[in-house]
Amino acid sequence: MEDLTTAVCWACGGKISPEDNYCRFCAKGQGKYIPWYYKHWGIIALTVMAMGPFSLIFVWKSPLLSRRAKWAYTAAILAATWYLVLTIYNWWLAFSAFLCPMMNSGGGTFGNLIQ
Repeated sequence: MEDLTTAVCWACGGKISPEDNYCRFCAKGQGKYIPWYYKHWGIIALTVMAMGPFSLIFVWKSPLLSRRAKWAYTAAILAATWYLVLTIYNWWLAFSAFLCPMMNSGGGTFGNLIQ
């Protein structure tokens, strides 16, 4: 029978006391002391401002998110990444279509555009 006075660390699985704020084995925060990048707002901030799809690492390691929330975050991040990639690709196609006639008419250098 398992002792009810112990808790389990979400990161390493070590047995800790329920009133511990940090795991004594891996030093990860417990309860409200979980790092900011595992919280909802931290994952959203990292996705938008810095990491894009690489923030999925924090989504799947987060002890705060349920399995359903992890799948929802994954779908949203991948959809946003796909939309951003398509938008940048379309901008590139538009820029290339605009620039190619100029490059071909003047011999292929930007110097001919200035003259």
